[in-house]
Amino acid sequence: SFVDNFGFYNFYCPQLVKMVVDTNNPSYCSDENGWLYNKDKTILYNVPDSVTKLVIPDGVKKMQCALACSNLIEIVMPNSIETIEKPYGLSSGIFTSCSKLLKIKLSDNLTGIPQDTFAGCSSLTEITIPSKVEYIGEGAFFDCSNLKSINISDSVKEIREGAFCGCTSLASITLPPAVMGSKGSYGAAGSALGTGAGVLVGLIYMIFMYLKKKNTFVEEKDEEASERVDSYQEIFRMIMHIIAPIILATCVYNLVTTIDMYIFYFA
Repeated sequence: SFVDNFGFYNFYCPQLVKMVVDTNNPSYCSDENGWLYNKDKTILYNVPDSVTKLVIPDGVKKMQCALACSNLIEIVMPNSIETIEKPYGLSSGIFTSCSKLLKIKLSDNLTGIPQDTFAGCSSLTEITIPSKVEYIGEGAFFDCSNLKSINISDSVKEIREGAFCGCTSLASITLPPAVMGSKGSYGAAGSALGTGAGVLVGLIYMIFMYLKKKNTFVEEKDEEASERVDSYQEIFRMIMHIIAPIILATCVYNLVTTIDMYIFYFA
């Protein structure tokens, strides 16, 4: 029998030098360097901590690693890689706290940089985001204290919370046009629009009713004027005239908020 499923967080071992997988294992394999892959070598699962220059073989499409990487200085990704992600159960990113990391060449086909991927890479000074990356995750470059420049491609549509928090040496950053219209911006704008639209509709209704009824208003000239008794129908009508603007304003506000949430989560 063979091991065909296990948590790769189990191999987050700084002293691990090599992994050897039986050639008959149906799910996993290893190469001459002791790196761990899935059977067809399209997913890279583990690299020993002794590696200083990580040159990933062409053909790997995904990195799903738990790396100790305390000695890592350089990363070179082939253009076959489309996604990088941490294994389930790993709280940090793949390259978190690679304090000696100086150079990174990312795949041209990479679609996103997930949460905490390069957090704590304090020796990193520059990085270029490839042209197909659409988002930069939360804390992706958190506390990269020596990062001085970063080139963000026009493909990036979303930069999430704290992506560059703690980058104390970062002197300038140029955001592509698409980021300016990110979901967060639409969310804030939609909320303000909903409030304003609701108030405006209520105000328009009140003005309309005033213009319609102003000629029927009666000014009492004498305090001893005969007492007027309104019918239940008239009282109900007056109450409706008072609360109608509030109902309309609330209705419009909630409608715009619903549209706003739909745009934020599904558009």
